[in-house]
Amino acid sequence: MLVALSPMFVAKLIDKMNYTLNQKLTLFLLVIFIFTTGKIQAQAELSFDIFTLEDGLPNNQIQCVYQDHKGWIWIGTSQGLSRFSGYNFTNFLPDSEDSCSLSGHLIRVIKEDAKGNLLVGTENGGLNIFDREKEIFSQPFKYDPVYGDKDFSVNDIVENPDGSFWLASDFNVLKMDSTGMITPLNPIKGKETAGIEEVFIRNLAYDNQDNLWIGTNNGVYIYNKHTNTLERFELPFGSAQNKEIWELFLDNDGDLWIGTYSIGLFIVNTSTKKLNKINLKPAAERTETIKSHFKRRVWRLLDRHPWRTFSLF
Repeated sequence: MLVALSPMFVAKLIDKMNYTLNQKLTLFLLVIFIFTTGKIQAQAELSFDIFTLEDGLPNNQIQCVYQDHKGWIWIGTSQGLSRFSGYNFTNFLPDSEDSCSLSGHLIRVIKEDAKGNLLVGTENGGLNIFDREKEIFSQPFKYDPVYGDKDFSVNDIVENPDGSFWLASDFNVLKMDSTGMITPLNPIKGKETAGIEEVFIRNLAYDNQDNLWIGTNNGVYIYNKHTNTLERFELPFGSAQNKEIWELFLDNDGDLWIGTYSIGLFIVNTSTKKLNKINLKPAAERTETIKSHFKRRVWRLLDRHPWRTFSLF
């Protein structure tokens, strides 16, 4: 099920305006006041549009949502990909008899590259690239001698300046070059690093020092591509606690937000590696998603306590 909340679009519009950060914050709080006042006085204004299978979605289980540079909303579900125009849905589904269709049912990640190409990572279906003119998909490494016939998941995608990509898979981090050839990450391991082969990789994020942060089902690792070294970044997990990382998010200040399955939300200064924990209510310790460019900056202005501020979008 997809839920669209109208203040989100207001906030995004404010963020694109040519104002200072303080002016944007003032305008944002004014919008909140208007919505709040309207709710108190008229019991109205805030409205939800709810979309389900009956409205054209391929499935009610939403895995990811992405807005591309053209304004289309792409929705990854457990049973295919959908493009939302604001009025209707166009669905893209796997078809075993069509080599130009989507290669997997469950959509893990949707992103655009620097050229505006839409990349779709699937569970057990690898990577798909969408041809906007023909509205068909290609699988860039299906001719790779090792990985072409291998069913694996692409859970996250990070683009390098040279046009290559890092792919988070269910067994390692993979590097795909511009020809579609795949090279698994094979770093020099530190004495306290067991490596990440056969570890489920869920998230990837580059910091401003050009290090690749890797979120796995066994904690966080940092890869230095210049020295080809890998180190574990320690989080305060108990010995018996689940060490899964659910989200990595680099903000505009260069700080990394880490969402965990069992011990909540953290912010890391990627230059000093200083770790700060965000105190959440116990019910929110499982932190699955950290999003929204404008909302993040409002959080940071208000003492970095996101659940103590307004959260309309």
